[in-house]
Amino acid sequence: FGGLELDTSLDLNLMNEFFKAILENLSFMRVKSISIVQPPFIYNPDIFYIPEFIYLQNKFTIQKSALNFHFLLKEKFINNLHYSEKKRLKKSKIKKFTFNEIPSVELPLIYKFIAKSINGRHHSNLSLTLKEIQKQFLIFPLTCHLFSVNDGKKIVAGAICVQSQKDILTLAYSGFDVDYHRDSPIVML
Repeated sequence: FGGLELDTSLDLNLMNEFFKAILENLSFMRVKSISIVQPPFIYNPDIFYIPEFIYLQNKFTIQKSALNFHFLLKEKFINNLHYSEKKRLKKSKIKKFTFNEIPSVELPLIYKFIAKSINGRHHSNLSLTLKEIQKQFLIFPLTCHLFSVNDGKKIVAGAICVQSQKDILTLAYSGFDVDYHRDSPIVML
């Protein structure tokens, strides 16, 4: 994301003037166009519409709006699952799969697992290289998390996540062993 993140205590006119100053600087630098991607609504619902209002005031157009899927974990997690997901979760429990948060030193293992999983399903490569993700783990060690689902000692699903706010965990990449497709271990992530 790269949009405006604002504070509700700031005056709307002040925010608008700040944005205009940014636009003037971009114009001076001869920037012809920019693309802004706002964080999802759930990140800051109290002020979500303020940046949008400022953009529209400054003759920007909204090109696309993406849906975001999330669970509020203040509620019981299982209650938010669809019937089919509950069924897959039960199946994973019967198979005795285990869910684990794993140490960041295991990043190369999880990265390679997810990359292999994605390539095995004929999808494109991951958008970030292992080195780029390792750099993020070094810069932001407390916000980067790795998870796995195991069948015994074998990893059958994995995820790389980023804690984007204190109560929001964002899934960056996930994958599963195609041999376990029918067991749906990824539902445990």
